[in-house]
Amino acid sequence: MSETELFEAIRREDVVIFAGAGFSRYAGYPTGGQLGQYLFDALTAQEQKKVNVHAPLDHLAEDIVRLKHGSRDLLDTVLDGVFTKPPVNLADHELVAAIPHFKTIITTNYDTLFEQVYGSDISVIFRESDILKWGDNKLNLLKIHGDISDKSSIILTREDYSLFYGKDYSSPFWATIIKEIATKTILFLGYGYEDPNIWAIFKHVYEHLGDLRKPAYFVGPDQDEEKIHFLNSKGIHYLNHTGETFLNALFKNIQDNIFRDIDAQWVSPETFRKFTSNHKVSVTLKDAGGSFKVQSIQGSDGKEMHGNMKFTLGAQSDFPERYNAFFNKGQFQELTLGQEELSSFRMDVEGLKLFGDGELSEISIKKMPKEIPFDLVFASQGLEIRNLTAHIFTGKKSINIKTKIHTLNFELTINMSNPADIDAKWSMEHDAIYRNVNEEIEVHQFLKNFFEQKEVSIYLNKDTKITKACPTYNAAHIKQAENFLIYFNALKEVERAFGVRFAHFYDIDKESSDDLNTTLKVIRGEKFVLEDTIEFSFGELSSELLGKLENLKDSKLPLELYINSNRRMLLHGQSLAIPGEHIQVPLPRVTNLDELKQGTTKKLKIKSGSGEIHQFLRIEPFAEAFLNQS
Repeated sequence: MSETELFEAIRREDVVIFAGAGFSRYAGYPTGGQLGQYLFDALTAQEQKKVNVHAPLDHLAEDIVRLKHGSRDLLDTVLDGVFTKPPVNLADHELVAAIPHFKTIITTNYDTLFEQVYGSDISVIFRESDILKWGDNKLNLLKIHGDISDKSSIILTREDYSLFYGKDYSSPFWATIIKEIATKTILFLGYGYEDPNIWAIFKHVYEHLGDLRKPAYFVGPDQDEEKIHFLNSKGIHYLNHTGETFLNALFKNIQDNIFRDIDAQWVSPETFRKFTSNHKVSVTLKDAGGSFKVQSIQGSDGKEMHGNMKFTLGAQSDFPERYNAFFNKGQFQELTLGQEELSSFRMDVEGLKLFGDGELSEISIKKMPKEIPFDLVFASQGLEIRNLTAHIFTGKKSINIKTKIHTLNFELTINMSNPADIDAKWSMEHDAIYRNVNEEIEVHQFLKNFFEQKEVSIYLNKDTKITKACPTYNAAHIKQAENFLIYFNALKEVERAFGVRFAHFYDIDKESSDDLNTTLKVIRGEKFVLEDTIEFSFGELSSELLGKLENLKDSKLPLELYINSNRRMLLHGQSLAIPGEHIQVPLPRVTNLDELKQGTTKKLKIKSGSGEIHQFLRIEPFAEAFLNQS
C-alpha cells in the first residue's frame, strides 16, 4: 500500500489518527521512557535504590505506588508538572487541526495539546458519560488513557492497565472506539512499534474482523528491518517519515487536489469550505443535483486574493507580443490564451491548486479597475444624473475610464506616451435595450448637452468638484439626440394618459413611431380623416331609425355617431385600450337605404357629401353609444 493511497483515503475523510506520546515530543512533552525518568528523579535517593529506572513505565509506576503505600500523589504531582506546562511548539498539532478531513483522533496521551489548537471545535471524550458529547461538526478526541484534568482517569500503573483490559468492550465508549478502528483506515503517529499497550487493543479488534478490516499505516522515521517486519506482521504498512514531513506532504497533497475532490464528491461541502476558508478563500458551491460544483471564488471578507500561474507556451504562440501590448502599451481589452497555445499549465490561488494541465479550454486575463462614485451635473440645463460609477484602468502610459449612464456606455482613453502631446479619445455605445422612459430621457439629454459642448460638473464627493466644457461639437448627433428626446417625452405622455410604464423594449422604427403618433392624436383629441364612405353592421333596424336615415338626404348638418368597441393598440409591449369612437360625417347620405328597407342587408353605408369623414378616438368609453344628427 502506498503513501498515495493513504493520502486519497484521508481526502475521502476515511482516516482516524491514532496519536502516541511521540507526537507530543516536539511540543516539549516526554515519551514513555522520559516520563519514567521524571518519576524516578522525584524519588528520594533511598527510594531510588528500591526501584528499577529501566523497567517498563507501567512497572515503574506500579512500584512507586507500592513504595508510597498505595498513594498516587507523587505520580499526580509529576504528571501535573510535566503536562500542564506551556508547550514549546504546536506546529504539528496545528497542522492536523488545519486538515478538517480528520473527524476522529484516538490518543493515549494525557496532555491537552489538541484541545489547545482546536479550541471550541473539539469534543473531548475520556469517560463513558462523555460519549454524549460526540459531534458531527467537531473533531472528536477519544483519550483512552485518560486526561490530565482528571487524575482518576489516568491509566499508568500495571494495575491501571489490568483494569483497563478488563473493561466491558461493549460499553458505548469502547463500542465507539472499536467501530472507528473497524470501519476506518488507521494512521499511527508518534508510536513506538514496541508499545505493547496499543497493540493489545488492536489485537482484540483485528481478531474479530479478520480480513474485513481496512488498511492501517504507521509513520515513523528510519525504522530498522526488524521493526518493519513487526509492523507487517500486524498488517500495518510502514511509511518512512517524521510526523512533520508526513503532515506537510499530506497538506500539500490536499492543497493540490481540494477542488478536484469536491468535483469528484470525495469531500463533503462542509470540509471543503473549512479547508478553503483556512486559506483566506471564500468559495460558493452550487448544488448540481447530488453533487456540488464551484460557482465562484473570492477572497474572504471581500479581500483580494493572491496566486500564481505557471505555463509553458507552444512554439507558434504570439502570446509574448499580446502580453507586451496588454501590460506595457495600454491595451485594456482582456488578454486571452487558448488551450492549444499551452504545453503545460498550473494556476494556484492562496496556495490551493485551482487548475492544472488540460483543465481549461481558455484563459482570459482582465485588468481590475479602481471604482470611483460620482454625480454628473449640467447646472444651466437643470440635468443631474446621480450615483454613477467610474471604472478606471491604469497602464504604464495610458489611462482608460469606463462608465455607464443608465443604458449608455461611455469610454475615455488617455494616451500619455508623448507627455508633450497627450492624446484623448472617447467612444459611446448604447445598449440594445431601452430599460425605461425616464432613464432614456436623461441619456439623451446628456448626449444633447455633450455634443453642444455645455459645461458639466463632476462631483466626486461633497468637497471635490471638476467643472469642464464638453470637448466635441457635433450638429448631427445633437439633432439625433433631440429626435430621441421628442420620442421619449411623447412616450412619457402616453404613460401618464394610460397609467402604464414602458420597460425593456428594443426597436424604435417607423412602425413604432407611427403607432406612437396615432396614440398621441388619441390623447390630444385630434381628428383622423377617413375616406368618404363608412359602413356599419347592425341587427334589425327600427322603422323610427329608418325614418331618420331617410331624412338625412335633406339635412345639411353632420351625422354624429358615438360608438364603444374593444379597440386596442400595441405599443412597445403595452396593450392600450381605446374603447370610445366618435364618427362625424359632414353632409351625410345613406347610399343603400332601399336595401335596408327591404331587409336584404344589415350593413349601413353612409357617404359624406364633403368627400371625407372625421374620426375621433378616446381612451374612455362613452356612457351611452348612440347616433345623433346635430
